[in-house]
Amino acid sequence: MASTIIIRNSNDEQDSLAWGLQTDIYQCIVDETRALFKSNELSHVEDVFKQYDEVGEWISLNEIDTIGFNLFYKYCNQAMENFPNTESGKQCMQEYIPAIQAQFAEVLRLMREDERYQEELQAA
Repeated sequence: MASTIIIRNSNDEQDSLAWGLQTDIYQCIVDETRALFKSNELSHVEDVFKQYDEVGEWISLNEIDTIGFNLFYKYCNQAMENFPNTESGKQCMQEYIPAIQAQFAEVLRLMREDERYQEELQAA
């Protein structure tokens, strides 16, 4: 079973951008990323995770503003870097960690292609 992060959805298929992930990898990304949002960013958490919380199969960043998009990117990047030290990472067979991190990295690469991505917001 796979789950999806929709980065950009469009009527023009060539302009749409999404990444399907194996469910357990997707769950790691979702759980670890959500946990990094700060209490003053809760409105962005609700925006980003609304579809996931209601349906459970995807996250859609299509309607997310620039700030929320970049917060998700920032925390997804941190989740990828911290993954081996998390509870999920410690329970994972060590030889699978590079593959899981590669999936995280691919989501991030695709997000950098979106016009909402702003490198200067990653340092904030």
